[in-house]
Amino acid sequence: MINEKERDQIFKKRTELYSQRKIETDLQLEMNSVLVMVLNEQKYGIELAEIAGVFRISGFTPVPGAPDEFYGVTNLRGKVTTLINLKKLLGLTAKKEEKSAYAILLRASNGHFAVKVDSVDKNIAVDFKKLIRLDVLQTSTSTYTKGISLENLVVLDIAKILSQPIFKRNIR
Repeated sequence: MINEKERDQIFKKRTELYSQRKIETDLQLEMNSVLVMVLNEQKYGIELAEIAGVFRISGFTPVPGAPDEFYGVTNLRGKVTTLINLKKLLGLTAKKEEKSAYAILLRASNGHFAVKVDSVDKNIAVDFKKLIRLDVLQTSTSTYTKGISLENLVVLDIAKILSQPIFKRNIR
């Protein structure tokens, strides 16, 4: 049987633990969920709120005369979806063609767009307040980023990518 003094100590310790959990919860509210993907062995991230889905590219059709930033189109659940060549858009050199490429379907109001990536890794929490801004570098990659995390994850800004004039031509 527990005496009154031991019970009070247990309650005090439990109260301290619960108060610490609240602090962790508050910190999690400041974090953003990000999907980690890989392009040319570099890890990039897209905020989960900007993603409608992830799928394996089973086939696609190149579009003659389309800008280099377009990889082609694919049929995704009966809808023609434009595949964006993210490597070309970010100014990355294309390495040999990956056999198992994936695409991340974006939430876009101006059409059905997906970005082609080499692989998809995992979901992580990133504190956007601690991102190091890259826009001062003025490179093709920094134009489309929110910043880079302390873990060397480049977080992409999908709104900036989809606001480019080539994506407003309504190619679907």
